[in-house]
Order: sequence, then C-alpha cells, then structure tokens
Amino acid sequence: MIDLTISEQHKQKLLHRTRVSGRLSYPDVIPSRIEVRKLLANKLGTKEDVVIVHQILPGFGVGVAKVHADVYDTADVMPRLVDTFTRVRHLPKEEKVKFRDELKAKRQAAKAAKQAAKKAGK
Repeated sequence: MIDLTISEQHKQKLLHRTRVSGRLSYPDVIPSRIEVRKLLANKLGTKEDVVIVHQILPGFGVGVAKVHADVYDTADVMPRLVDTFTRVRHLPKEEKVKFRDELKAKRQAAKAAKQAAKKAGK
C-alpha cells in the first residue's frame, strides 16, 4: 500500500500556490506522477488538475521517496506559471498523444501561413 505523509507546506501568495514536500512509502515499484498527483489531491482535499509533481526522489534499495510538488489555488492560474512541457507530463497517455497531435497541427498550420505570407510578399 502506498502511503504519503506531508512534511512541509509553504504558501506562496503572489504565485497563488502552495509548495508541498513529503515522504512517499511504496511496497514494490515507484508510483507514477499521475498516481502521486492523485494521492496528493486526496490528501489535501483539492482537485487533481491543480497539482503539479516536480520531483519524486527515491532512496536506493528502500521503498521510500521524497516528493516535491506545487498545489495551485485554481486551474486558471497554472497555465501562466507552469510551462507546457510540465503540464503535459501530468496527463494520461491518451491525452498526451492527443495534445501533441493538436500542437503539431497548429505548428504546421502556422508554418504554412508564414510561407504563404512570404510568397505573397515577393
């Protein structure tokens, strides 16, 4: 059974978030970011979409890891403060693929528009 104990919470009012550090105990395999995110959200009584896990630092040969995460006040604040790469890391696999495909299509459309504008300017 996975157990999470929170050791520190530091409120950062200007960034509308709380820095959380804790200790994670696990029996066999190190839990994924998504699993740790769910545990933190349940432990703190917030939604999963406002939790970003920055680090899971496992100890060598023991089933214990240190966890560092941020819990934002609202989901609206997070896109301004957290880069896209970090947000994508916290998505389930199917949503990651969908997001990357959409991003790729946007980039290709922007590239085509830029080329068209360049040709029209000549």
